[in-house]
Amino acid sequence: MNTALSEARREEILHQLAERIRRYGLQAPAIWLLAMHQPLGLLGGQLLLFWQPLLAPFLGGEALRDYASWLEERGNIQRLLALLEADGAPAEDVARSEP
Repeated sequence: MNTALSEARREEILHQLAERIRRYGLQAPAIWLLAMHQPLGLLGGQLLLFWQPLLAPFLGGEALRDYASWLEERGNIQRLLALLEADGAPAEDVARSEP
């Protein structure tokens, strides 16, 4: 099942994921894991669809289908990596490192 996402929805998912990763301060582990598992995006999307009946009550069925489609499209993980790498250090870490 590969439903094409609109460009606006694709960008929305990209920025939602980046914001959640930033909010929890997980840029470094996320970059590392995404870079290592980038070729497995299609498999990740299929796993989301497989577990959809179990996860849908918690995350919403439509959201899961959108995330699965997002993972299956080539280049989306690379765009997320580029966005996370461009951000650099979070503002609070920069403020703490200044004398």
